[in-house]
Amino acid sequence: MESTTITKSRDLALSDYYSILQLEYISYYVRSIIYPDRYAEKYNRYCIMKKEKIDKIGNKNGLPSIFNNKSVKDSYIEKFINPYGMPNFEYRDEDSIKMMGKWDKVYWFSEGVSVKIREDGNMVCTKVVKNIYDDNCIVAEVNGVMKKFGYEFISRILSDKLIEF
Repeated sequence: MESTTITKSRDLALSDYYSILQLEYISYYVRSIIYPDRYAEKYNRYCIMKKEKIDKIGNKNGLPSIFNNKSVKDSYIEKFINPYGMPNFEYRDEDSIKMMGKWDKVYWFSEGVSVKIREDGNMVCTKVVKNIYDDNCIVAEVNGVMKKFGYEFISRILSDKLIEF
């Protein structure tokens, strides 16, 4: 899992807090898409609350956001999505990392998800057969053979739905 720093919002400058809010929005939005439907409503509510905070701060301070500026949105998506492995989900605290981090791995690379795998200098497109999240790896079929690949060699193929908010 990527290293994550947790900073209390009261210790942050407004620009840092505003930035974290936008990354939190993206984290919750992606969770609302990749998690089972029974969790989608909860994450959609979180998204509404985060968007309201972002809009309020942005309007008050004349700041662009992921909602009103395409280059800002693209920049934050680039900060969130890594070329390989897990995205940079935001977490509230260490307990959240332990609990949510596990489920983020489970659902980001869930069975049947389309991925690109970097193998021997080549890119291979396939689907996840099994996610072994405790070991940060998946099993996928490549050239008719089942192989295990570490997350650091895997890139999820993103659908427009996953990044269009």
